[in-house]
Amino acid sequence: MKMKIFNSKKSSELWTDWPFWMVLVAFIGIFSVAMPSLGNASVKQAAEIPFGIEEITLIQEFYNSESCFAYKDVSGKVHTKVIDITKFEQENMDKCFPNKGSKYSFSLTLEIPELNKILGPLKTSNWVEGFSQKKIKDILVIDGKKYKAKLKIGIKNVR
Repeated sequence: MKMKIFNSKKSSELWTDWPFWMVLVAFIGIFSVAMPSLGNASVKQAAEIPFGIEEITLIQEFYNSESCFAYKDVSGKVHTKVIDITKFEQENMDKCFPNKGSKYSFSLTLEIPELNKILGPLKTSNWVEGFSQKKIKDILVIDGKKYKAKLKIGIKNVR
């Protein structure tokens, strides 16, 4: 006995529903192309560093690192957010931030209201005068004793 597939009622329903199958095949094709690109896009976004995060980490280097301006006491402890006023010189700025390949340039000015002193500006070698974004950090300064001060930081993108 031979089966006649194309003569059965069930098989004829399959052929009469061809718009459904065309839409399904198109959907599967689009999905198979779109899914890998969506996956790659989310991986790329996860790998990117958010805008401004580099500048935040670099700014902290100025007042938290012993190699920059942070105060180091006689026991060898480095105090964060405390600047040694004797270190606040252009020579230390050049050592601290050699800016080889850096995307940013900086200008630092230190204001000590109690002493009526304004020191700086100290600038990275890639600094160019003009408009810059400003950040002000409240810190302490050691000049014989501790004083409250403001570190004004000019930041420029040098891409």
